[in-house]
Amino acid sequence: MARPPHKPTEETRAMVRRGAGAGWIHDAIAHFLGISDETLRKHYGEELEEKKRIELELADKVLQKARNGDTACMFFWLKCRAGWKETQRQELDASSESIRPIQVIIEKSSSPTSNGLRT
Repeated sequence: MARPPHKPTEETRAMVRRGAGAGWIHDAIAHFLGISDETLRKHYGEELEEKKRIELELADKVLQKARNGDTACMFFWLKCRAGWKETQRQELDASSESIRPIQVIIEKSSSPTSNGLRT
């Protein structure tokens, strides 16, 4: 006996938005609703875009905070979007058997492929 056609409700639309916004894969959302991935995409295409909307909104907020001087957001943005990274290195001085810290300087790179670090 064939299953009756799926009819989206406001409740199922809200569930799909929450699942997509939380990063669930489509198969998991479809399984949760008891429908196929194909049916999910057919009836909930707009709701499945929620993850992209949230990512854009959050990225915009982080960028605005960085532009307003929030240094944590500046570093976060540069690490995630510009490939910057922080590294620490220690060297062992064989003559004294002590560990000497090395200063790491983070600066903007002139080359898009360089990571912007010099020691």
